[in-house]
Amino acid sequence: MLNGVSIFLSNVTVVDHAFIDNQGNIVGGSFNPGFVVTGKIDPIEKVIVDFSTIKKTIKSLIDDKLTGFDHKLWILEGYSKCKKEFKEDRVNIQSVSLRLDIPSNAVKVFNAKEYSLKEVEFAFEQYLNQKITELYPSVSIKCFNTINFQQLVPTQKKVSYFTYCHGLRNSTSWGCQNNSHGHLSFISLLSHQVDKQHVGNSEIFKLEQEIAKELDRTIFIWKDTLVQQKSDWIRIEYTTKERGLFCAEYHTQKNKLAFLETETTVEFLANYVCQKWRDELNSSGADILFLSEGLSKGGYVDLKSRVSA
Repeated sequence: MLNGVSIFLSNVTVVDHAFIDNQGNIVGGSFNPGFVVTGKIDPIEKVIVDFSTIKKTIKSLIDDKLTGFDHKLWILEGYSKCKKEFKEDRVNIQSVSLRLDIPSNAVKVFNAKEYSLKEVEFAFEQYLNQKITELYPSVSIKCFNTINFQQLVPTQKKVSYFTYCHGLRNSTSWGCQNNSHGHLSFISLLSHQVDKQHVGNSEIFKLEQEIAKELDRTIFIWKDTLVQQKSDWIRIEYTTKERGLFCAEYHTQKNKLAFLETETTVEFLANYVCQKWRDELNSSGADILFLSEGLSKGGYVDLKSRVSA
């Protein structure tokens, strides 16, 4: 008889999102959650549940367009400092720094005392256990969030982290169309001279940190979506075929805003970094720039080819 054995799942999905903090500001974030699944052993297959099946089920629930967490704006009841009003399929959100008029399916509301791993884990667990019992009555789920920053960068050196928010009007990804989602991301600069021995360069890492600090908490905006500018506020609008109208007004003194001539995909954000810090990058000795969108994907630039092109 097998007793006390559960299964664990890692790298099930990356949950990219934004949240309203306790000052009323919008902040990007990402989690790479892991799960412990507990239940009775199936008498035929001799497993609690098939690994592949349960991973796909959990991901589909986390990503669910109506009830899930991924690529949503999170409002944490008990923490987020804002007002919200739902009207049919839309929601109006107001704080000292922003005013949003967006589809209600762009928002996830749940109870939390703070924005922390512990509170988010608990929210994931509550949601998943409520949903999973309909499919697997004998199964329960516990969440642990393992944030693995080494998935993309082929080096042992440290990377520098930052958060940002954006929305992609023309994306074919349903979630990315949300103008109020974001990411926890990183920048990494590599030099072939030093990094082939997995050792860092202090000047390069210092530049990484400076860039990450300036990028942190930025809201990136495509100028094409800018429809109004007042003394202290700007307004952006765009309409997507699948989800309708997204409107946002940002206080220019209470938000860090960056306007791009192009869409704010990570490819163009990497180009933005290369242009803004061109001189510093040229003199740093760095050969490669990684700029992530979340925890496991992003933009890649061969800086030496770029300079010579």
